[in-house]
Amino acid sequence: MSYVIRSIGILQQSSIPTFDAPTNVVAAYNGTKGWVQITWTDNTSDEDNFRMEVDVNGGGYNWLTDPAADATSYNHSPVTGGSTYTYRIRAEKTAENSDWAYSAGETIPF
Repeated sequence: MSYVIRSIGILQQSSIPTFDAPTNVVAAYNGTKGWVQITWTDNTSDEDNFRMEVDVNGGGYNWLTDPAADATSYNHSPVTGGSTYTYRIRAEKTAENSDWAYSAGETIPF
């Protein structure tokens, strides 16, 4: 048995843009200020904004904030002593989103 494959129409070449995720996501508790500062490296120049979500004590991720385009830090407060906060962030654009980037968990002292 043999097969014949035919193509009808015009093939157009298009490029798929690479939309890089943030990297170097770090969450650090600032005891003087009473907040967790989350910092990251912005690896794309044309995002509309970022989306940040937080997981508290392993309960699942929930929306926290949408930092503006080109932002590289956010201060999360209030936070609760004895809780562990883990953050994820992605770059967003109308037609696409980057992959999520994750922080290590940050446990707030009592």
